[in-house]
Amino acid sequence: MTRRATRTRRGVLIWANPPVDTTPLPTLDVDHGAAAADLRRVRGEWGVIAIGGPGLVEIVRRTARQIQQGTLAAYRPRGAFDAEVHLVAGRWRIYARYVGHLFGDTDQTNGDLRRPGRWRRR
Repeated sequence: MTRRATRTRRGVLIWANPPVDTTPLPTLDVDHGAAAADLRRVRGEWGVIAIGGPGLVEIVRRTARQIQQGTLAAYRPRGAFDAEVHLVAGRWRIYARYVGHLFGDTDQTNGDLRRPGRWRRR
């Protein structure tokens, strides 16, 4: 609804509220817990975890960034996963892989931290 107009040096500034868009935002339907578990089983191998249409480019990019940064809980700690976005046949794909932790790697069977040889107690 227009409230008023103000004359400026470069023209007229019209004061108005933006239209309200009630259209739900598109989302990616991904089970991140299952995807992360599958990627952890095969370290270093790339996998497609999500495919989105042309209108989902921002959501796909944001999701890939969240995977890399560990913002999504399934992909923690930060830096344990790598993710890339590619356009294939007109659809956006998120490729991800498990690269391991920055400071050692957690053995998924018993939770022990395996450290480099120089850190071992003698």
